[in-house]
Amino acid sequence: MTTSDIDDDVFPYTTKQVCDQTGVTYRQLDYWERADILTEFCVPAEGSGSRRRWAPQVLPIVVVLGELSRAVRRSSTATQGAPSVDLLRRIVENFDRGQLILGDHVNILWETTL
Repeated sequence: MTTSDIDDDVFPYTTKQVCDQTGVTYRQLDYWERADILTEFCVPAEGSGSRRRWAPQVLPIVVVLGELSRAVRRSSTATQGAPSVDLLRRIVENFDRGQLILGDHVNILWETTL
């Protein structure tokens, strides 16, 4: 799909609108899209002057990924500055369940509706 073929009802949001509504930075959203975490919710830009367009379904997912990223950065026990791409992909894949079990004592829970 090219940006000229975009249905504004299916992909109504610009990157700026997604960032404004979810509280994540442009750099985070850009990284997640380039890492193929959110590609099914996005029509990528086609070069200079074009913009990514986003589906509404991405908003709650981006909120959860943003909160997780902030929590990891705040954690004094975290050895890395951000969650792994694998973990973020697993959250997106399991988003409708509202839970991801990481181990015997570690679960990540979220509400699937805003």
